[in-house]
Amino acid sequence: MKKLATLLLFPLILLSARSYAAGVYFEGGVHLGGDTLVEVAFTDGSTEKIKAGQLLSLAIGWHMAVTETMNARVSLGYKEDSISAQNGDVTFSRVPLDFLLFTQNGSWMLGGGVTYHQSPKFNADAASIGLLGTAKLDNALGFVLAADYDTHGMFDHSWYIGGRITIIDYENQFGSVSGNSIGVVVGYLF
Repeated sequence: MKKLATLLLFPLILLSARSYAAGVYFEGGVHLGGDTLVEVAFTDGSTEKIKAGQLLSLAIGWHMAVTETMNARVSLGYKEDSISAQNGDVTFSRVPLDFLLFTQNGSWMLGGGVTYHQSPKFNADAASIGLLGTAKLDNALGFVLAADYDTHGMFDHSWYIGGRITIIDYENQFGSVSGNSIGVVVGYLF
């Protein structure tokens, strides 16, 4: 517990440091990977899977320049993968809290940090195919590697596009599943 508290307090200490520039940012992403939680077969013969590391993410956060070449970001987001059909829906959702540090070299920002996924939940409302109910998983601590490219010159200076590698496992009393993923994000810094 002390390690978790230290990891979560470290970015807050950085936020108390003198800042060169700061503001809000929004970010959206598409992610692939993780263990398969469920595979649903449709009447036309096609199938779809929900994996523990994917699919869509949205986040809002606070960014600040700690030094001229180092930046910190703290964000709260929502990540979900779902399957919708006429006879029911299946979803896997979680609420990531990310603390990232970046070092800037020209237009590139490279960094990483910790992610804390809160309320991971698998929900199925598809009784006709034998899936009904909710499975909650424990909150999970993981790590993120990140690379962002500032698009100034192409769009507006405040847009960026980046890559994310997330390393995380979700657990409950029945076992563990890998939520590891690789993703592409687009964000806007205010």
